[in-house]
Amino acid sequence: MDLVYSHGCCFGSPAHGRLASGSLSEFHKKDFLKRIFCYCHKKTQMDSVVKDFPQGKLFLNASKGLCRLGFDQQAYVLFNGLFDKWTASQFPEADLFYGWAHHSLNTIRKAKVQGTKTIIESPNSHIKNMESIIAEEYAKLGMGKFAIHSRIKKKVLKEYEETDFISVPSSFVKNSFVERGFPEEKLIHIPYGVDPKSFTTAKKTGGPFIALFMGTLTPRKGAHYLFRAWEQLALPNAELWICGNQGKGFLEDESAMKDDSIKFKGFMNMEELSANADLFVLPSIEEGMSLAVLEAMASGIPVVVSDHSGTNDLVQEGRNGFVVSIRDVGALKEKINFFYNNREKAAKIGEAARKTAEEFSWERRAKSMLSAFQKIL
Repeated sequence: MDLVYSHGCCFGSPAHGRLASGSLSEFHKKDFLKRIFCYCHKKTQMDSVVKDFPQGKLFLNASKGLCRLGFDQQAYVLFNGLFDKWTASQFPEADLFYGWAHHSLNTIRKAKVQGTKTIIESPNSHIKNMESIIAEEYAKLGMGKFAIHSRIKKKVLKEYEETDFISVPSSFVKNSFVERGFPEEKLIHIPYGVDPKSFTTAKKTGGPFIALFMGTLTPRKGAHYLFRAWEQLALPNAELWICGNQGKGFLEDESAMKDDSIKFKGFMNMEELSANADLFVLPSIEEGMSLAVLEAMASGIPVVVSDHSGTNDLVQEGRNGFVVSIRDVGALKEKINFFYNNREKAAKIGEAARKTAEEFSWERRAKSMLSAFQKIL
């Protein structure tokens, strides 16, 4: 098998870059990797097959800057389009192409001309489902209309139509495609992974109860529901740590900014936070599969996640965490209060969360991908 992989990310770095490198480990071991196309890369064992986009670091930083200014969709159109055209122009002969949604249409077409099978990874639910649910949330928050940029939507829908298969990380994503009439036989369901060895389970002794949220503050992440639950609970000697950047034009309730028990930490890695946290909460409205939840579980932190977080597949109710319905402030309050008042039970649930994370390693994901891709060929 000769595999070509394409993803507009910094290969090997945290988040998407770690997802990319972790997913390909078994292909590298088997010497099946012919080429990896990315914006830039950090040193990995796969360096010999990595090809960086010219001036990729500059383009990636420019894209991040535009996103912070609220021009995220325009940045995606511009930079992903350039990256995709460049990848297509460099595409070698191969048996299989595996690319990222919205990064891959031109490359899919080039691969098809050469007789190469194609797969794209969909990190979110079906794009029409994602647009619908985020638009609904904007309306609830009085933030006006929301629509995915027409060029993004058109390109992604074309990728769905023209690729041979779509890889999805969760049942939430899979169901969103099936419900919109996409052929189930063209969907490959393989969850994301984590490297448990990279995360410590050492915990603090004493101090305030700390609940942790990690993610960009946008309506899609549902943090505004967490703020409401936290403020209504008013727990003594407790802090809510918000780790992530604020999306432009969004903080649903400014009172959260004035609440001394809510600490806005900015962007931080899980490795920097895990020893302090008693609980991880992610009430996402729409998410393919949260890597942060997997990292929290690998750190031995119990989790409360929404049924649209993509990680609800991993959570066994009351054993390693809890699943709540989206937008359910009452359920968030109940579960946070449970962990606040049951520290010993919380510790045991955290231990079970760590064991679950060990079952969802990058090695397991890579082996599952390799097996599925070999069947395709």
